Amino acid sequence: MNHSDSIKAIAPAIVAAQTELKAAPKDTTNPFFKSKYADLGGCMDTLRPVLAAHKLALIQSPSVGGEIVSVETTLLHDSGEWISCMLSCHPKDNGPQSIGSAITYLRRYGLALPGLVTEADDDGNAAQPAPKSHPAPKPAPTPTDAAKTAARDAMLADMPVMQPTPPAFALTDAQKTALTAALAKESIEQATVKVWRLKWLGPEMNQMTYDTIMRTLSETPELIKENREPLPF
Repeated sequence: MNHSDSIKAIAPAIVAAQTELKAAPKDTTNPFFKSKYADLGGCMDTLRPVLAAHKLALIQSPSVGGEIVSVETTLLHDSGEWISCMLSCHPKDNGPQSIGSAITYLRRYGLALPGLVTEADDDGNAAQPAPKSHPAPKPAPTPTDAAKTAARDAMLADMPVMQPTPPAFALTDAQKTALTAALAKESIEQATVKVWRLKWLGPEMNQMTYDTIMRTLSETPELIKENREPLPF
């Protein structure tokens, strides 16, 4: 999990939001186990109004590198502070349906990592004793158990396999020197460019983000000073 240099403002906001959040309703049926679970839409519907009340916003950024699909989940606070975590997995194949399924899977479980969304329980039904009734003959075994086992195995085989998160992008010494010089030339603080980057480019620092910052400093530095949207290059 990564975060901004300071989390003094975002930490209490998350704590307050967590005290108000309710479990997401289980309104989607699992066709293999005939059970209910909370889908991504239900989780987001539960989450959005509570986050907004505490000046928090959620960003989930998917990416594909080779055969690995990743989703970075970032919580932003209006103070400019942020907290992020990343999940990665290996989809069943490289087809668009498998990749899309993997992204949805990672987005849904990404919400659980910072403790934002949990699924509703069964309201205690499983703990209730069965009503008393007259003894009945035990039913004969049926082949349904084998069918359920086969369905479960098929589902597990189709689920993406979690993989370690790829190493994060890091600026070279030459890039750091060039960035420091460009900021000094335009009299821009590092904190100012960081707030601008988080708002318009996202929390992830990569080669494309670095190139956009450097080109904006060179051609339109006022966009960073005034925290305005960068121009397309």
